[in-house]
Amino acid sequence: MNLLIHFDVASVIILVIILATNLYRKMYKDMSSVVFMGLIATTLLAATFECAQIILYGAGVRNDIVFTVIKTLYVLFHNLATPVYFLYVISIARTWHKMQEHPVISIALLVPYAVILIMYIINPFTGWMFTFSAGIETLHTAAVQYICSGIYIAATVFYVIRNRNLFKKHQLLALASMLPLTALAIIVKLFLPNSLVGVFSNAVGIMIMSTVIQRPELVIDTVTQLKKYSLYADDMDKAFKNGNHLSVIMINIANYSAIYHLLGYDETNRLLRKISNRLNDLNIRYRAFANIYYLDRGRFRITVNSFNTDKIRPLAFAVNEMLKDKLTVKNIDITPNSFVCVARCPEDFDDFASLTMFGSDFHNKIPYTGDVIVAEELLKEREFSLSNEMDDIIDRALDRGNLKVYYQPIYSVAEKRFTSAEALLRLIDDEGYVEDYLVLLIANDRMILQYDDGYERPETWYRVQ
Repeated sequence: MNLLIHFDVASVIILVIILATNLYRKMYKDMSSVVFMGLIATTLLAATFECAQIILYGAGVRNDIVFTVIKTLYVLFHNLATPVYFLYVISIARTWHKMQEHPVISIALLVPYAVILIMYIINPFTGWMFTFSAGIETLHTAAVQYICSGIYIAATVFYVIRNRNLFKKHQLLALASMLPLTALAIIVKLFLPNSLVGVFSNAVGIMIMSTVIQRPELVIDTVTQLKKYSLYADDMDKAFKNGNHLSVIMINIANYSAIYHLLGYDETNRLLRKISNRLNDLNIRYRAFANIYYLDRGRFRITVNSFNTDKIRPLAFAVNEMLKDKLTVKNIDITPNSFVCVARCPEDFDDFASLTMFGSDFHNKIPYTGDVIVAEELLKEREFSLSNEMDDIIDRALDRGNLKVYYQPIYSVAEKRFTSAEALLRLIDDEGYVEDYLVLLIANDRMILQYDDGYERPETWYRVQ
């Protein structure tokens, strides 16, 4: 056995450093980070067992049972890295719910690794895959693991291509780096069969993904150690695009400005950290498996997936009661004037923009009662009120210029550039953003007149322009 373990040793060093830095940076607070840690662990174990096999042989060990166990563990962990990598891609796209909606596909994806697992577990009795004699390995076939790994690679490529709009450019480049690295490892293995480069290529790919994708400044808020606003926007945007049903607990501290002026920057941040720690404790206590975000200026968001919706109401009530407790900062007792609202997406809101509009100032539209607000009920009350006042609202909008035009760029996949823009009309009244469908109820009667030969836009339309 004259195999070179230099690449495996380098892999172990690289992966230990990446694992330690991810733990130190607390990069384990969302599902994609947890799966990424799993990818690091499986690759690290594969490299360790491959090193152990060579080191033990060099130390004079010739026990075939020991070598069989180590070789089996190496193969199982090395081949496990491919399906874990596929799960990591799914987690970045935020499409776990689709796996739940199609259990047959989920089970089918387990079959290739199950085949490898079974073949290598029964190998000591059958000798189909490999055998050892005085520490020397005889490889009978490796086709099974190559075919099964190829299935996962093909599934990953197909999945990324089909859902490419859910990935950012830097994510696509980092994820795609695994393919040329694997191909390069195969070429090196053909010309230098004694060099163990298979695990090393995976380690380099993980290093690239850790540097490009798993960046704490993109994920973690430095003050609260919760997830950042940018990640919340990305997650919710993907949820609406994927049709993923989520429940959102919106928390707005109405007297945040007064607290900030009283305590100052540092002590306000300390208060926010106390609230964040309590939110994390409640998440663990209720086993909600929720994602918790800090947006800005005393605004928190908690999202719960559809498979855990039974936890959303108890968690919301617990959060509301917790925020009524006094928090002592700088020997001052602070009671945040917090509004807690529960919303369902996309049942209550059609897109992320409307959710954001509502969430930004819903606490300014209703008196404080100390109760949990249900967005569905609040929207119905608001719809009834606005419907009766819509004529006056539109008149005010035309007089004051409250009808705003927003331009949404349209991207051409064929030309790979933005080719045009869609103009969207938004009405911002004294009470805030007015939902489009309420405006259209009146606008269809007042702002657009329909004739037999099409639509004619009267003077009102030009005033809007």
